Amino acid sequence: RAPVNNNNNNKNIDSSTTTNTNTITLLPPPPPLSIINWIPRGFFYIFLSTIAFEQSIVVRALDAVRNASNSSRFFDAIFIVMSAWFMLVVGVVYIALGACCIQRVMERVRRDEKEKWREYGRRVA
Repeated sequence: RAPVNNNNNNKNIDSSTTTNTNTITLLPPPPPLSIINWIPRGFFYIFLSTIAFEQSIVVRALDAVRNASNSSRFFDAIFIVMSAWFMLVVGVVYIALGACCIQRVMERVRRDEKEKWREYGRRVA
C-alpha cells in the first residue's frame, strides 16, 4: 500500500508539491491461516501421531529381527506409543477448541491484557 495523505486543507495544490505528513506504517504480513487457526494445527498433530504409531510398528519389527532385550523393546515401544497418544490427544483438543471458537476468546483476552500492560507502563513511566 502507498502512504496515505490526509492533508485535505489544500485541495488546490498540485499533488507533486504536496508533502506527506501522515503515513501508515505497514505491518509484516500475518502467518498463513493454517498456522494461526487451531483446526489445521490439530489435524497436523493427528497426522504426526499417525506417523508415530506407524513408527512404533516398525520399531517393534526391527526389535524382533535384532532379538533386542525385553527392556529395550518395552522402552522403545512405550516412548513412541506414549508420544503418539499425547500428540493425538493434543490434536483432538486443538480441533475441539477451534470448532468451539475458543481461539477468538483467547485472542481477545490477550489483547485486553496487552492493553492493560501498556496502560500500566504509561502510568509507571
